[in-house]
Amino acid sequence: MNSPEKIQFADGASLEKWREREPGVVVADPLFVNPDAGDFRLKPGSPAAQIGFVPFDLSAVGRVTKNARTAGLPKPPRAYPPAPPEPPIEIHEDFELLRPGQGMPGWQLMAANRDENVEVTAETGAGGSKQNLKFKDGPGGATYFPHLVQYLLHPSGVVRIAFDLRVEPGARPSFESRDNDPWYTTGMSLDVMEDGMLKSAGKDLLKVPFSEWLRIEMTGGVGPDSTGKYHLAVTLPGDAAPRVFDDLPYRKGFHTLGWVGFSAMTQKTNTFFVDNFVLERVKGK
Repeated sequence: MNSPEKIQFADGASLEKWREREPGVVVADPLFVNPDAGDFRLKPGSPAAQIGFVPFDLSAVGRVTKNARTAGLPKPPRAYPPAPPEPPIEIHEDFELLRPGQGMPGWQLMAANRDENVEVTAETGAGGSKQNLKFKDGPGGATYFPHLVQYLLHPSGVVRIAFDLRVEPGARPSFESRDNDPWYTTGMSLDVMEDGMLKSAGKDLLKVPFSEWLRIEMTGGVGPDSTGKYHLAVTLPGDAAPRVFDDLPYRKGFHTLGWVGFSAMTQKTNTFFVDNFVLERVKGK
């Protein structure tokens, strides 16, 4: 490597950011004798010594038995091609097949205790459904506990995220989608404040009623299909048509969708409910 400054880090991180994350890391040419010929001995003055690496004898490395039994087999390639990327995860969850009291399979939950938790409940349901997901906030743990997240990857396309939401008095639900960069930024998101004000992209949009179901739907492009903005539609109880908010901006730097999550943003005892959660690609399949 003749120019360490040109090294490419995961998710497009810069060398400066990587050094902040890994203090003491050395990014430099290791000074191999002849790597093209498979000679990875170190030349005098190699920077590997700075991290405590001590060269060892490679002469005894490898198989010690005769290779007559495999001599006629095709030789493996020096390197295999990378595995194809996993298909983007889509979610259609109405919670009807889960057991009351159960958590969310495949999602990661951060919570302080059993009283501050996220679980399936049969207490109430949206649109005739019998079960949904109950978020119980409380005085324990971090302000954003309980915190329920799903990691996924949508590098391109137009993504639709929709769910029913029921907010009880005093609750402070928050939903975010985030980039997959380790120094994340936020895409489609919304917050309901304790007074019932629904905010998205930092803007006050409307007051939501407590203890009633409303429908949330957000649509936006990611990767090369991103316009830097997203669309939000909110259908309040009793309304025949949704209230639409266009051109809500992503936060600067949002590019690929790599994470979605809900948080309960108080440290008080309260609840909110989520039902009929959908995350799907509507373009770019």
